[in-house]
Amino acid sequence: MRTLVEAAVKDLVVERMREDRSFMVSMLMEMYLRQTEEERVGAQASTDNGIGWGKVDAPILTSFVQQVLEWGGTPPAKRRYKAPLSAKQLTIVCNRLSKYSAQIWDIMEGHDRGEPMFAWEIY
Repeated sequence: MRTLVEAAVKDLVVERMREDRSFMVSMLMEMYLRQTEEERVGAQASTDNGIGWGKVDAPILTSFVQQVLEWGGTPPAKRRYKAPLSAKQLTIVCNRLSKYSAQIWDIMEGHDRGEPMFAWEIY
């Protein structure tokens, strides 16, 4: 059973992701960057370390990360789309990432303490 604090954290994180799509994509990228190299390359969750996403979410979220990286690596004049992910993909990301609200909260708190957030520099 979730505590009131856990529920409040989840609500705040989900609300922020719904209001700010760039924040949502940044959190997707930050979680990806926190996975092990093996997990990133294999598009799977192989270690139960509480970092990154689970086995069910790994393939689709990794594919979205790859799409964001490809979009960010394309010169703006040659991009076929205005944004790295479609509205439907963003809905999927929001729904999937909501399960990881505690990790996202930790990332946000780390940023408040001055820890770097590399994903904001990617796209």
